[in-house]
Amino acid sequence: MELLDPYLLIERPEIVAAAQRSLRRRWRGLFVVSRLEADGTRVRGVLDGVTVVRTIRDMPPELRRVAVLETGGGLDPLALFVGRGATMLTPSGWDRVRWRAWERMTAWAGHERAPVLPRRCWVFHDWRHTFALRLLVFLTRKALDDAVGPQLPMSTLLEHMAGNPLLVVQRRLGHAHPSTTYRYVRYLKDPMREVDDAFREWTAAGGASYATIARHGLGLEEHADAAQG
Repeated sequence: MELLDPYLLIERPEIVAAAQRSLRRRWRGLFVVSRLEADGTRVRGVLDGVTVVRTIRDMPPELRRVAVLETGGGLDPLALFVGRGATMLTPSGWDRVRWRAWERMTAWAGHERAPVLPRRCWVFHDWRHTFALRLLVFLTRKALDDAVGPQLPMSTLLEHMAGNPLLVVQRRLGHAHPSTTYRYVRYLKDPMREVDDAFREWTAAGGASYATIARHGLGLEEHADAAQG
């Protein structure tokens, strides 16, 4: 989110300003919004020469793409991310952005501080999964921290039930069935932590982790002792 600030303060205004002449030429093909309704959910403007009111939530992508706000000092697209023509990016435009980003990522793949890249180029739907997992982890930790506290009154317990992490994520993602959201639970477990815990239980000495046993089995501890000697 912090990276949006330079875009909103510098890059986007420059794109919009440079495209004003092109936007004015395309006036008749645009949905020119003159007013945002007080509740922020509807817009009033001129579409195909007729004054209309549209609910933002129900506007199809084709209409959103040509929606611009008449500010008095120029036309400002209602889309957050815009292309060189100052209109919403098309699917092919977003694909170009995605592949350029992937090329920049792979160019740094060998750098020592570069993260491990996936085997394929990422897709925008991956962001949805990342959001869901981060939100689920945060809400689960918060629920566990609250549960450790003193005995909670009934009203607070009911609030916790209403704020069940899985139900919250389900509502945020718009899943029709809870079973779809439950699939994210399996990604919350850290398999290596479970392996370490299992090895600690199995070893008589106690405290021997998977990594320690692996080093011993490969003879790496002997090499380390010899090097120190």
